[in-house]
Amino acid sequence: MSRDTRRYAVLIVNYNTAPFVAKAVESVLRCATSDDFIICVVDNASAEPDRALLRKIVHSKVRFAELDQNGGFAVGNNAAARLAEETLKPEFLVIMNPDIEIVDRGTIETLIKRIKEEDVVGAQPLIHNCRLPGNAAEQPAIRRIPDVWDLIISESIVLRYVFRNRFKRFLMLDAKPYSRSTRFFVPSGAFFVIRAQEFFEIGGFDERTFLYAEELILGKKLERRNSQFTFDPTVTVRHYQGAATG
Repeated sequence: MSRDTRRYAVLIVNYNTAPFVAKAVESVLRCATSDDFIICVVDNASAEPDRALLRKIVHSKVRFAELDQNGGFAVGNNAAARLAEETLKPEFLVIMNPDIEIVDRGTIETLIKRIKEEDVVGAQPLIHNCRLPGNAAEQPAIRRIPDVWDLIISESIVLRYVFRNRFKRFLMLDAKPYSRSTRFFVPSGAFFVIRAQEFFEIGGFDERTFLYAEELILGKKLERRNSQFTFDPTVTVRHYQGAATG
């Protein structure tokens, strides 16, 4: 953790979302202020027309891998992480949904700088869900480690209302207004940065999941090591939520 480097790999998993992947890749290339990075795109057995579109994304910074079957979010991202490790041995991994767009130069580098300054495992920016009203600051995407009761409440609109204070605490709404040093364990799977070494040490994402809950398990693994993320509200990315999951 003491190496003075900012080498990073951006991991993007595709499943029939090639046009969004192209936009996401372009935003990384446009906003990067470092030259020491790669973008690893893994295709989760998309239809051939979509794969053909994906292959048209040609750039020296982009690496591709195609899987024979769709194993889901965890399998795809773990495969992308292994591709990154084999290609570049990055210090940091950037988990990025295909429906995310980086809008400001230096976004990833700023988050990496924050990780180094605060000596934490990772960082997350504000994530602006373009399909919801309000600005990004009103749409927090960080959470506490839930217990079984928190999970039950989160799955029911009625229970969310009845136990709204508990539900707000789970979503860390009680931590607002967020400071630059807000610490937490469970990031949004849409976009976050994490130290590669620690990601591999905890076994990456749990491949017994397919879609959703991966971040909760990741956060629980990190909590056991007392490895926290930091939330940086000075940085924002756009999320065209639903584009990747339909």
